[in-house]
Amino acid sequence: MISSKKLLITAVCLCYSLILSAQVTFRGKGDINEEEFSTFKNTITLFTLQYKDYTELEKFNEAIKTTWTATPFLIIKPEELGKYIGKPGYSLFTFNGYLQSLGNTTVIRFFYSLTMPYFKKNGKQGDDITLGEITVYPDNKTLFTAIGNPFSFKGAKKREEEMISFLYNSALLYNWSPGMLKGYLKQLNEGILSRKERKMFFEMEDKVKLAALAKDTLYVPDYVKIKFNMFTMSEKVDEGKDEDLSQAYNYPVKFVPVKTLNELILKKGSNINYLVFTKSSSDKFISIYNSYSNDMLYQNYTPISYNFKNSDLSKIKRLIK
Repeated sequence: MISSKKLLITAVCLCYSLILSAQVTFRGKGDINEEEFSTFKNTITLFTLQYKDYTELEKFNEAIKTTWTATPFLIIKPEELGKYIGKPGYSLFTFNGYLQSLGNTTVIRFFYSLTMPYFKKNGKQGDDITLGEITVYPDNKTLFTAIGNPFSFKGAKKREEEMISFLYNSALLYNWSPGMLKGYLKQLNEGILSRKERKMFFEMEDKVKLAALAKDTLYVPDYVKIKFNMFTMSEKVDEGKDEDLSQAYNYPVKFVPVKTLNELILKKGSNINYLVFTKSSSDKFISIYNSYSNDMLYQNYTPISYNFKNSDLSKIKRLIK
């Protein structure tokens, strides 16, 4: 079991308007000063993956190499983290998450986060600096592991360590693959280097590029057909949902397993447009990426929403002319 090293953070009674975040966020000049940015630029960035991902190590390595230019990088195993956490000269991509209690509402979010250690002038280590985060979409078993039940949480250190171990060993993350990672890292890499910030609520649409969807197929991962019940935290696949969604969209669309979508994205010369559905326990993001440029063409945020709906595709349809 790997050490949590404060990777799972419990945040209580935060204002909801202050916790909205994009699916990919990054810190800018307002949070990371020039000295800290220079320190980061001189680090080696260590990427950790879920244990099952190491069977596709070459694909992940190629995806990272294609889009990550901010620093040199290495992919390491989770159990190797202990050698680098808190050491100068390294920045780390790790899986983590946090739970937020807002009255009677509990929000659970999981991330693939980029951090680096911070050292004060006296040489003592302060809190780690978070440079960027990628929101990942876990299955209901992962949510249950985080919280035990929908309305209580016991944040003991052992529980935190168990949660991190579960993320690396057992968690099912629907919006996670080498191909999808290319799109996420393209945003994060360019955002960090631009010194801009994307911390709060973020939406965008590139109508010029979206216009191509009038003729080009939009590829949609079939996990969008999973129906989540917020009260029981149960999941059920709606097998007939793709027909309803197709009618709501009314342009070329194809629903495919994540494995198939990943192969389409990584195929040499690939130039497809694909959708990524991301949600926490209580809100969701709909994003569209292009596999050739790895650019994001569209992102929409919906609070207090638990499932992919016909209206999500209808919103996209209205932008296509």
